[in-house]
Amino acid sequence: MTDSEVRSLIDLAKQRDQKLYDWLRQLVLLASGALTVLVALHPQSPVGCWPLLFLRLSWIALGLGILLGAFALHGEVWSAGELARQVGTRLSDMPSQTGQMLFVGTKLPKRYETARFCCYASLIVAVCLLVAYSVMR
Repeated sequence: MTDSEVRSLIDLAKQRDQKLYDWLRQLVLLASGALTVLVALHPQSPVGCWPLLFLRLSWIALGLGILLGAFALHGEVWSAGELARQVGTRLSDMPSQTGQMLFVGTKLPKRYETARFCCYASLIVAVCLLVAYSVMR
């Protein structure tokens, strides 16, 4: 395997997860903006018990989604480090004249996959609670 082939495999491996992390980054930014606007524009006039409960629960869900999304984004950093470690290990173990195929890839630990799933779930819950708040108000 030539040096340019190894570089192209590494570039493909980097690009493979980039779209997922870009999507997650956008969700976290949108949730942060929504939480900021909701808190800033919260009416000072008294509201009923149920609408206020839905609003506060949606704030909690948005905040939780932001924290879990940030933790899931840390998986991007972990993935890059693991990928570099794997490539270095495989290249050092590979004889110079070999027909072996170099496999470059990582699987995220369960904690990052769980954080990403929980981030999506809490953002969905926040949207549902905001809809319930607006209907009840």
